[in-house]
Amino acid sequence: MLYTKESRIKAIIYDLAPSNTVKILGMINFLPFVENLGTIYSQDSLEEKMMEQKANVVFVNVCNKMKTGKFSPDQVIQKIKTIDPKAKIILCKSHIGPILKQLYLHQGFDFVIDKLNDFDKIPSLLKAIYMKKVTEVATKVA
Repeated sequence: MLYTKESRIKAIIYDLAPSNTVKILGMINFLPFVENLGTIYSQDSLEEKMMEQKANVVFVNVCNKMKTGKFSPDQVIQKIKTIDPKAKIILCKSHIGPILKQLYLHQGFDFVIDKLNDFDKIPSLLKAIYMKKVTEVATKVA
């Protein structure tokens, strides 16, 4: 299948847990339907990169050992959705049980990946996002 630059997912990683970013990059760098826009480490950089490069998928990679106050899900979601209301936000975090997962989804994350149990599902999740995007574009054209 041919993946045009315009149809590809443009993914960025907002990194608050560097050790797993390498794994995420390792997965998305080999997906022909994903354009890797790189990794950023601050909300200001996230905003700039999204506007400049039109990112439409944002991985929020969080570490459990972070001190309180460094990660505010509401602020991150609000920034991303203000820039692009259709952008998909994927939270990657360890030790997420069903109740915490539902809480994060309720807050506005589109997908929640438990890094211990679901990490290998990232390529298929991105493929599903890509296929939905392609279908929406085809519907608009028709």
